[in-house]
Formats: sequence, C-alpha cells, structure tokens
Amino acid sequence: MLKKKTVLFFTGRYNTAVAENILKELRSDPSAVGVIVTKKELENHILNGIVDKLIPEESKMRYLIRNKRLAIGSINSRRTPSQKTIFNPRSPLQRHILNALERYNPGVVAVTNYALLADVLASLDKYGKNVKTVVISEEFVLDKRLIQRSVDYYFVDNFDMRNDLAECGIPDDKISIVSIPVAREFFEKNDREEALKKFALDGHKPVILVSASALGDGRFIKVVEKLKEGDFDVDYIVACGKNRTFLNAARNLGFNAYNEGVDVNAALNACDLVIARPTTMLLAESLVKKKPVIALLPNGKVEEENLEYLATENVTKVDGIEKLNAAVKKFLDGLRETGSPDSAETVITDGGEENIKKDTDLVEVPRIDESGSRIIAAKLLSYAEEYMEQREE
Repeated sequence: MLKKKTVLFFTGRYNTAVAENILKELRSDPSAVGVIVTKKELENHILNGIVDKLIPEESKMRYLIRNKRLAIGSINSRRTPSQKTIFNPRSPLQRHILNALERYNPGVVAVTNYALLADVLASLDKYGKNVKTVVISEEFVLDKRLIQRSVDYYFVDNFDMRNDLAECGIPDDKISIVSIPVAREFFEKNDREEALKKFALDGHKPVILVSASALGDGRFIKVVEKLKEGDFDVDYIVACGKNRTFLNAARNLGFNAYNEGVDVNAALNACDLVIARPTTMLLAESLVKKKPVIALLPNGKVEEENLEYLATENVTKVDGIEKLNAAVKKFLDGLRETGSPDSAETVITDGGEENIKKDTDLVEVPRIDESGSRIIAAKLLSYAEEYMEQREE
C-alpha cells in the first residue's frame, strides 16, 4: 500500500457503521485504500472465540454482561482523560495496534471510539512517522474520553460537542461540525411503493418499523408482545438483527420479522413510524428520512444521553414498555386526522402563537448534511496525500 492513499480506521468492538459509510466515499478515489480494524480484532482471538462459543452474542447472558460493561465504562464518560500517552511494550493491545500500523503504513488514522484512542496515540508515538490522527464522533453527545490535544482533527455532530472540545483546549480550527455519517443511499429519493413491494405490503395500512439494534436486543421480545396486545390495525416490519430467539418469537406472534439481512433503507422508506432502541445510526438514518421515532430501552449512558438530546417532535422518549401502546395509539390517532406525517413540516409553538418555528430549526436537532461522509472522506484523503508527498521528499 506504499503507493496508495491509505486510511486506517480503528473502531469499537462492534459498531463499524460510521467507518463503513466513510469508506464508501473513499472508494470513489481509485488511488485510495481504507482498512477497518475493530477492537475485537485487536484482542485475544482465542479468548474471544471461546467466549462467543459459550456465550453467544445474542444471548441474554451476553446482553447482561455487555450492559454491565457499558455501565462501568460510562462512569468516566464525562471526565477528560490524562493527556499523557506512553507506549507500553507489555500491552498486547498496543502491540497489535503497532503491528497494524506497520502492516498497512497508513497516511492517516481515524478513530471512532474512545476505547482505542489513547492506545492508538501511544502506538503512533512509538511508530515514529508523521501520521495524522482524526477523531470522528459516532454519537450525538461528546464522550470526553475522546478529548486528546495531540489529535490533529475532530469531526463532531453539533455545536454543543464543539463547545465541549473548545472548553478543554481544542482549537476551533481543528474541529468541523458534520452530521453523523449516514450511507449515501439513505439520501436517495424515497420510493415508498417500491419499498412496500420488497416487504410484500400493499400500503393500505400504516406501517411500523420495529428495530432492536444490529445484535438484536432480546428485551424487544417484550416489545412485540406488548404491540400484539395493542391489536393495532397496522402492518409491521420487525428487524431482529442477529438474535434468532427474537426472530422466532416475533414470527410466532405473526409479525413480518427479518434477520440482519433486512434492507433498512427500504424499511424506512416503507414505514410511517419507527419503534427502536436509541442507537445512534438508526436515529441518524431516521432523521434523514424524516421519520418519527418512538425510542425506548436505551442500553447504557451513551444511548440515554443521545435520547435526551434528540427528544423533540421527531423523537419521542417512552419510559418503559408499559407506556409503549399509549404512544403508538397517540401517533395513529394523529395519523388518521392529518394523513402521513412529514416531520420536516412539523411546527411547534415556543413562547406563544406568534413565535412558531420548525423543529429542524431547534439548536438541539443536528442539521442533516447530505455531504457529511464526503466532507470527512475528503479531509482524510488530503491528509493521506500530504503524507505521501512528505514520504517521497
């Protein structure tokens, strides 16, 4: 890869969507190469294999363990970490990161998750080459563990995140505000009729998309059971992720349920309402599609903060499964009165009838920028090109 503009992405254990969406834009340049390395790949393969065999990712026990780890990890999410990053040759994680740097010889490194940032910076210091480091936030609220003054550039979703960085000494010229990188196909024209055909629906009833995250949150078995009790006159698309138990339970209840191969873009085009766990990418995709969301069962502090931040006319927070059907009924009643809603046309009153503004004008709702992934890709490519020029000199 010596003659290629190489970008090396370091991500969390499972969430690679942000890196994948940017990588699609990088591929438009034939001289560019992008590689994604997850935290799981850098860890002990044998141990991970044993754990995956004994405790499958979609199992209830794995969910409890993952939730406990998130709870422990979120304790420090509002604390700025130490700015010292020292390579530890005894650290298997840092050694594996250094091996990845030497193998791919990147011109720029992009980090999307706090869990690897300090180790990546320490490994880059040991690597000893002038490689730029870019942090791309994959959340709507800044995790302060991402704050490292030695990072060359930051991409964040909104002004509040930029202000948090500035308060911790990150210069404005090292920060850009772009929306969460959503795949380009979500910006294409919404063809509802074609989408309905993919799910064998006729469109005579409202359509509700139920999404339980990529891994398939087992708690959503209770969600579909509650919706079944509601006996609403609607069609459902249930995205079960990798959770086979949830998939079978939903189908046994008579729902149109799909595994991880479901076309989320088509499902969003087809639906009138989204019921989901507040995972960042699905919220971002729903905002692009202007689909109202009922969000519940956040997993960990990060999702709770994202939900609180986005709780507007577009995103409705529901506290507990018992309150779900009341929220669905309220939406369906409004749908019958006004027809299919378009959240971009929703207006709310703030301070009286004379002061009306669209929800998309509110500070807390990030602006949807179609070129978000392209802006980030362009910056990464410029850094990689600089690196190649310096190497040739």
